Order: sequence, then C-alpha cells, then structure tokens
Amino acid sequence: MEHSIARDLLEGYVDGTLEPETRDAVEAHLGDCAECRALIEGVEPIRFEGGLATVSGWDGDRFKKAVRRSLARVAFDFLTWVVVGTVVVWLLSSLAVVPVVVDRGDRPGAALTATWDLAVMLHPGAEITEWRSNAGLFSRSFDIPVVLRVGSGTKDLGVAHSRLNLWGLSGGHGSPLVSPIQGDQRTGESLDHLPTGTVVTVELSWPRAVDIADATALMEAHSDVSVIWVGFPTGPGSVVLVPGFGTQGSPAYLGYGTCAMDPPGARFGWGGSSMGSDGSLTPIVAPSITRALDQVQRAMDNLVSRNEIVDALGRFGGASPADIEQARTYLAKADPGVVSMVVTGPTDLVRQFVSDAAAPVVTVQGVDFWNWTGPVCGGQ
Repeated sequence: MEHSIARDLLEGYVDGTLEPETRDAVEAHLGDCAECRALIEGVEPIRFEGGLATVSGWDGDRFKKAVRRSLARVAFDFLTWVVVGTVVVWLLSSLAVVPVVVDRGDRPGAALTATWDLAVMLHPGAEITEWRSNAGLFSRSFDIPVVLRVGSGTKDLGVAHSRLNLWGLSGGHGSPLVSPIQGDQRTGESLDHLPTGTVVTVELSWPRAVDIADATALMEAHSDVSVIWVGFPTGPGSVVLVPGFGTQGSPAYLGYGTCAMDPPGARFGWGGSSMGSDGSLTPIVAPSITRALDQVQRAMDNLVSRNEIVDALGRFGGASPADIEQARTYLAKADPGVVSMVVTGPTDLVRQFVSDAAAPVVTVQGVDFWNWTGPVCGGQ
C-alpha cells in the first residue's frame, strides 16, 4: 500500500471502521513505515506479531491529537525553512548580487541620471531637489519627486520611478522608462484675469525657434521674474521621443531648468545608496539658457551611451534609436534655438514679460497667493 493512502486510512484503522482486507493492508504498511508508526506514538504501544503490527486499546481522540501534533511539527519545520531561505536569499542579494552585478560599472549612475533627466526634459517647468535609492531583491529602484516652482513655493507633480535589475532598466514595475507623472499642469486660469496679489507660473511657446541670444536678452531685461525652464526643438520637424509628447502641429521639444543641478552620477559618480538628498544637490545660482542647453545635451549623451537605456525607451516609448540620435545631433548645434520658456513671478510682472516676448501660446501652470521674495533659482 502506498504511504499516502495508508496515512489517510490511519484514523479509520484506529476507529475500527475499515474493511478487514483494508485493515490488513494498513497493518502491513505500519510494519514497514516508521513515519506512520510515529504518528500513533503515545496512543498505544505497537506490538509486532508475525511481522504485522498489532494495536489494542485504541483511543481515537488521543490518536487525532497525536496526528495534529505531528502535522504542527511539520508545518513549523516548513515555516522555519521558508524564513531561513528568505534570509539567505536577501543576504545573497544585498551582499553579493546587488553590489557586484546590479551595481556593476556605472549602471546605477546612468540609470538614475536617465530617470532624473527624462522627468525634467519632458515636463515643462519640472524641478528636482531630492532623490531616493533602495536596494531590492536582485535590483535597485530609484524614486525621484518632481515639483513645479510657483513663485518661491512649489507644486507637486508626482514621482518618477525606475528599476535597475540584472538584465536591464525599466520604469517602476516594468513600465516604460519615461516619467509616470500624470495629469495636465494647466490650471484653467486666464493670465489676464488673475489678480495682481498672486504669483503665477506660465509656459510660453513660439511656433518658430527664437535665437538663444534673443531669449537671453529677454530674460535679462526682466530680471524681476524668473525664467526657470527652457525648451529646445529636437529637429527641424517633429521628432517624437514619447507618444503624445509635443504640441499638435508644432515641433517636439526637450528642455531643462536654467539653474538646474547635475543629477547625482551625471559626471562624478552616482553617490551610492543614499536615501534622499545627499546634501550636495546645490543648484547653480545664476540662471542661464546656455546652462539649460548644456544639460539637455549631456542628458541626450547619457540616453544613447548605454544600450539598456535605449532598449527601455524603444520597447515602451515608441522612440527608435534613430529618433533619439536625430534629436541628439540637432541639439548638439551651438544654437538650436528656444521654443518654450517657463516663467514664474508676480502676476503683473509676468504679464509684462509675456507681452514683450510676443509668444502666441501662453499656458498658466500654477497660481499661488503672494509668495515672492525675489527672482527664484532652485529655492536660492
């Protein structure tokens, strides 16, 4: 008789409800199986006569308790092995796999920088002042809160996520490697109808690129407000890096903050597994459109420098390596031009800036109560 069948019949054997032929088969199994004999230990001693087990004076309740105790021991042993196995796997991951394999070379720096850059470049006005990294099970994740500056305050836009594993890079939970920031930043307000006792953040757009020198002159002529983000065209036509990116009928564009800091790892090593800002993320105090262009060019170089980043964009974002390379080549020009600016400051001063800029498209992104201490650059 098979062990599993005999074990299921033990209770009936004790209760005396088995057919004689079945009972004889169970007794024969008891003579050969130490495990089944162990199940009924403490109920009644087992005597062997003629090679068969003979049990007298059975107590069904005692037998059931013994079976339950035995099963409890099995369950306890199983859970113990599960806990031990889990601890071993986590130690293997944290002490060997993540530091040696996942974090090999400059992979963490490239992944963190790409996640940071995409969040900033694809969301006009986006700004980042902190980041978090967590070593997971055979992987490393990055969480990067993104904000929009409104006057000297901020408005939360969301959190950009990415995950670096043994074989590649993706967004959080395997999603596309693009910022998952959702929603439209527009407030629905009209700049003309906002009271002067507020601060406002607006995006201005031109259908044709403005020379960087002219855009810089405009910014310097209005030093009483802050140009916090500048967008640059990615080609003479529309080069779409991410589905839905860009405005219908106008060139797609990528941008960066005019006083933005280098992401950790962009040039000098990624900074290890710091939880949050490492204290060195200090923005450049003097805003500069040239600085913003330099950041976009650096970001594009990073995006194409590793196949796993390009693959993550190509798999999920619909942007081919050729699209990215075309944008990178165009942005390498000394002056690709400016097609977008994000400006924040007192409402009346921003209105004057918009009037002088002669931009045909003006979008209000954020409005706040009077919260202005002078031109803002990364909170400085």
